[in-house]
Amino acid sequence: MNAFLAASVTFWALIGHIPQVAALTLAEIGEEARPSTVHISYDATDPETGAVSVVNGSGFVVSSSGYVMTAYHVLEPWMAQPEAQRLQRSIMVRLGSIHNESLTAELVEYNASATVGGGADLAVLRIRRSATYATADFCYIENRPIGSRIFAFGFPAGQELNYAEGAIANPDGVGDRWTANINFDYGMSGGPVYDDLGRVIGVVKGGMKGVQPVRYITRLLRARSLLIDYGIDVERCDNPSPATSKSAQSSNSVIPTLNNSECNKIGFTDYSTFPPTFKTEVVCSEGKP
Repeated sequence: MNAFLAASVTFWALIGHIPQVAALTLAEIGEEARPSTVHISYDATDPETGAVSVVNGSGFVVSSSGYVMTAYHVLEPWMAQPEAQRLQRSIMVRLGSIHNESLTAELVEYNASATVGGGADLAVLRIRRSATYATADFCYIENRPIGSRIFAFGFPAGQELNYAEGAIANPDGVGDRWTANINFDYGMSGGPVYDDLGRVIGVVKGGMKGVQPVRYITRLLRARSLLIDYGIDVERCDNPSPATSKSAQSSNSVIPTLNNSECNKIGFTDYSTFPPTFKTEVVCSEGKP
């Protein structure tokens, strides 16, 4: 959130009234998104055929020190390779454009298990070059009303940065995700999903087989448990204060748990492969207390 907007919301919150904030235009959101949206690519060997192909995906920078959030299934083919091949085939990232410099990154954290965090399908990369990186403005929101406008950014088919515009279709989808009427494309998996105030509130997950253009979005709330170990806090969207380090976190910080959870098997289209492939996954939604 830009400094003026944050200051305005803070002022009105102190006097007990928050006025409606004007939505940003697509051009303004695109300007916010470009510097921190990441193209991810690497070579992977198909374990069945032995064929080598390039896997493309997207992500976004969540820390000025170079941490990147993406979807775990973007990196699943890389993880499936023997260690010797992983060492030879670096994960490469480009910031803002496929024409920008290619930098190496390493996988430092992921959550792909249905029994830990409900199969969040999220991963964290770290860009190895020491530098100060532009970060996305991100926060979590518990829910979004049906029809809320959203904008997904990424690199379809490994091509230049592009966007997809749509709306929330079901704020209480299977696996504690949102479903949306939006047309993601191959290569956009792991990319940021913005609301109309220019805040990243979700991560591109995938699609529903045979149903166009219904897509899944992982709520950014699910990323808290992955990022907090690296000093990155995903704060609530109605709290515009900047991210704080782990040492500054309250001992009462709430991390999502799966007590009384309910698990289901869902199908989704993996847009990190070409052509896109259909997969199934057991996902758990947080139960009622």
